Amino acid sequence: MKNLIVFLAFLCAGFTVNLANAQCKTTNIYWEQLSDSVKKATIASNEVNINALNYYKGRFNLAVDKKSYQLLDTLTAEHNDGNIKALYFYLFNRACAQSDGALSEVMGDYCQNIIVNDPVYALNYFSSHNSVMTKYALFLGYELYCKEKGVSDITYNFSDFKKLINSKIGSDANLKKTFNDFNNEIERVMKNMN
Repeated sequence: MKNLIVFLAFLCAGFTVNLANAQCKTTNIYWEQLSDSVKKATIASNEVNINALNYYKGRFNLAVDKKSYQLLDTLTAEHNDGNIKALYFYLFNRACAQSDGALSEVMGDYCQNIIVNDPVYALNYFSSHNSVMTKYALFLGYELYCKEKGVSDITYNFSDFKKLINSKIGSDANLKKTFNDFNNEIERVMKNMN
């Protein structure tokens, strides 16, 4: 009897841990979903890059300069902290919306970084934020077109990019649909470049 109780306790503990891990892997937290108190705590964190903080507060303007590129590198790098990841994704999306002129010419590479680093996170967001998806497709389509013409140093060409992302998103039907819509938008942009 004692062994049965120990076995059941072990089984329940294992199930709880596995369930918790599964939830952590499938939950996507976005800045817009966080409470004001969590946002304030995140902004107050010493882990937030000072330029990101200044950009968030409207004290940093993106330009074609080293400091802006460093900020974009920070925003598009992989992040383990979910709240900081949400903040940086939010800020990068703001940067995409505000980019024009010369700065818009470098955004495709950064868009590719965001998607390659965590395609599930980005595509889940795109599924309910079509205007953001369209902006990424515009920047990425331009850069991929240039890659095909041999005048871009973007990491992945369109074919390799699609293969890589498809391998990362698995068989989830919603993600596949969103990724297909995204690819169609990229192709439209590339065709319009001709």
